[in-house]
Amino acid sequence: MHGGVLVLLCAAALPLRLQRVERLVLLTSGRPLRVADIGCDHGALAISLSQSAQAGAARILAVDAAAKALAGAVENAAAALGDCSTRSGPSFRHVELRNDLEFRLGNGLHALQEGEVHCVTISGVGVRTTFEILRHEDGEGEPGRALRERGISRLVLQPGANPRPTALRTLRGWLSAAGFKPLSDQIDLIGRRHYVTLVFARREGSARGPMGREFALLGGRADWDAAVAAGYAMHHFDWLKQDVEHMQRWGASCRWGDRVGVLDAAGERAYARELAGEAASATFTELIATADLRVLEEAAKGSAGVG
Repeated sequence: MHGGVLVLLCAAALPLRLQRVERLVLLTSGRPLRVADIGCDHGALAISLSQSAQAGAARILAVDAAAKALAGAVENAAAALGDCSTRSGPSFRHVELRNDLEFRLGNGLHALQEGEVHCVTISGVGVRTTFEILRHEDGEGEPGRALRERGISRLVLQPGANPRPTALRTLRGWLSAAGFKPLSDQIDLIGRRHYVTLVFARREGSARGPMGREFALLGGRADWDAAVAAGYAMHHFDWLKQDVEHMQRWGASCRWGDRVGVLDAAGERAYARELAGEAASATFTELIATADLRVLEEAAKGSAGVG
């Protein structure tokens, strides 16, 4: 899920956006490193993590649901790291290239067993797909159950290029309700595309602290590069303003109408409960309020960071 290109890769060829993911995994995941890259595609991130980790002191699982992509990743890793051997498990098969690195065919969290890793990273797919992978088979009112059952305590997420801030707010709100707190929230402008990388950690105990609406919308903007933050806000202000106008005129029949809604007063109250960690939806719904447009417009003008 990192671009679909099956070529021989090594650490030096790690794309810039994935270099950010790698740094945050290494900085926030503790030691020994135990991480699963869900949707590994060409395997570049997993290979680079294996090369960066202390030899023999890591466990890195590279997971993909597409057999062809995984085969290409194995070729890349074999070229970078050496020969490989194969093994099978009760619900998966995988290729082990050395003690710390495995490539495993499987669908998202299905491929992980309890206690194998403590960090999961997902990048290169959209916000909605990221949500679906993390939600897995959670039941209504059980946000984060699949993550808890597998012992996941760190998440490093980079949901595709130019993610909509209202979609990211839905994801951040769900993570808060699932018992995770933000550790880092960073943005990079690479070419003409913005990449937002989130790091969340499991909270100790059962307390679920509230997440401010502005932070849920624009994350760490107070610490982002001002020009990059303003460009990101302006890009999405224009699109969301158009979406609000279309939704108000045509409702669910307009673009995004099947999964995007404009908040009324009742919806605002319900959404506030979700951001406070008091409730979480089992389905992904991106909601837009007219107040969001004001926040984005102010951010586009380079006003003071939001809290």
